[in-house]
Amino acid sequence: DNMPAFVQALQSVGWIKLGEPPQNSRFWKLLQGERAEMFGVFSSYELQVIYDWLRGEASVDGQSYVEAGRPSTGSRRLTFRAAAGRIARHGCSTPSLQQPDVLDADLALLRQRAAELYDDAARKDFFVRAMSPAQHWTPAGLYATRLFCRATR
Repeated sequence: DNMPAFVQALQSVGWIKLGEPPQNSRFWKLLQGERAEMFGVFSSYELQVIYDWLRGEASVDGQSYVEAGRPSTGSRRLTFRAAAGRIARHGCSTPSLQQPDVLDADLALLRQRAAELYDDAARKDFFVRAMSPAQHWTPAGLYATRLFCRATR
């Protein structure tokens, strides 16, 4: 019953800034970013819901929270619901290491960042962080474990 008052209190002290880019909200910085203490607490779906809620009306463009801060290509993106519908209609096999991660933005982001690292030491450090206790059980954490094992052979 007190949820509206709670959200209002968070807004009044700057933890939540509705209708602005989520990066302006201190709450979002707890969830995503270099020093995100709550990283891994929410699923990709939950992060997208929070991201859209913080953005307000701007969320009608369908931008994924993973795309935040990247320049727009101007092309239309599939919404989460449309992507899930396509997968349901066309069947979904077990994902391989090469398949796109339509519904797991964390795994997609890990793959992208891993591909951008060319230094072996930096890559191993990245994988160790991705295998942290908060992440090791997730698809991204398991994938990082596989890549780390390959890199250390």
